[in-house]
Amino acid sequence: MAFIMNEIAPFKIRDIEINPPLVLSPMAGVTDISFRRLLKQRGGIGLTVSEFISVEGLTRNNPKSKRQMRFYENERPFAVQIFGAQPARMRMAAEMAEEVGADILDVNCGCPAPKVVKHGGGSGLLKDHPRLEEILTEIKKAITIPMTVKIRAGFYDHTINAIETAKLAEACGAQHIALHGRTAVVESIERDYEDVVHVAVLVDDDPGKDLGALRQPGHRFFFGLDDLERVEPAEELL
Repeated sequence: MAFIMNEIAPFKIRDIEINPPLVLSPMAGVTDISFRRLLKQRGGIGLTVSEFISVEGLTRNNPKSKRQMRFYENERPFAVQIFGAQPARMRMAAEMAEEVGADILDVNCGCPAPKVVKHGGGSGLLKDHPRLEEILTEIKKAITIPMTVKIRAGFYDHTINAIETAKLAEACGAQHIALHGRTAVVESIERDYEDVVHVAVLVDDDPGKDLGALRQPGHRFFFGLDDLERVEPAEELL
C-alpha cells in the first residue's frame, strides 16, 4: 500500500494533519493500546483511534472503559470513539475524552451489534435522527476538540439515508464524516462503492464536483471501505 499512499495527499481535520492519510478503524478487542503503538511505529497510520467505548461504562467509572481511553504520546494524533444513546452521558463521555488529552472525539453511529442497537446506540441512531441531532449538539457544546462521526449507508438496504445523516452531522458541527458503505442489516452482499463517493459529493452540496476534489487536503470526508479482497479496488477509489 506504500506506493498508493505516496500518491495521496494528507488531509486535515480542523488543524490536525492526518499523514499518511489512513485512519485506523476502531475495532472492539483489536485496536487496543499495544496494537495501535505497533502500527504507529511501523509508520502506516495517520490517525489512531481507540476501541469503541461505552459511555455507560465511562460515566459510571467502569475500570475497563476508562483503561480503553489510555494512550501514549507517540500515538498522536489520537481519537477516542464513544457509543451510546443518552445525550447527557454522551456529552459527559466526550468531556472525559477531552480531559484525558484526546485530539479528536468520534461518535459511533455505525455499530450493528444487537446489544448496542437495542439500546438505541451505534447504527440505531441512523433510525432516530432527532436523538442523533440532540446528541451531537450536546457534544459540540461541551468540547473544544474536533467532533467526527462514523455512519453507515443506512440501517436497512431499503432505508438508505447516508446523505440525510451526513448533512445532519455537518449541521451539528461534525468536522469529518467516516462513511461505511453498507447498511447495518445487510440484505445484499453486492456493494456499489461508487455510491459511497456520490454520497460525499452530494453532502458537500456540489453534485457536479469532480471526484478528484475529494482528494484535496483539508476535505472533511473520509471513506471506510470493507469487502475489498485485493489492493486494486481500494487504489481505484482512493
